[in-house]
Amino acid sequence: MKTLVQELQAARVPIDGVGIQSHLIVGQVPATFQQNLEEFAALGVEVALTELDIRFEALPPTAAGVAQQKADYEAVVAACNAVPRCVGVTVWDFTDKVRRRGVAAGGAMRGLCVPVEAVTDVSGGAL
Repeated sequence: MKTLVQELQAARVPIDGVGIQSHLIVGQVPATFQQNLEEFAALGVEVALTELDIRFEALPPTAAGVAQQKADYEAVVAACNAVPRCVGVTVWDFTDKVRRRGVAAGGAMRGLCVPVEAVTDVSGGAL
């Protein structure tokens, strides 16, 4: 994708930003996540995290899994905050009541729209 951005820029095609879909799995956020954002930003484009969800592979989640999900959301949001050209984070799967593609939940809200602990903590209670 970075090569595509560079090719478009070389062809003088206006490109202002890149949206990074972020469908992640609890405990498997890449160690290079922030580095990847920085590499796009170094190309002179804004970066936005779109469709962020950090899902469980199995339900119900354990207490350790919930704690890991919180740590993962914090790490991803911190990565965006650390990159000046990262302009925002959009949470995907507002509710985990409905499973997507047969996989376990990862949305911002539990079944009846009770905020997921991880997202509530990262948002500072804004949800």
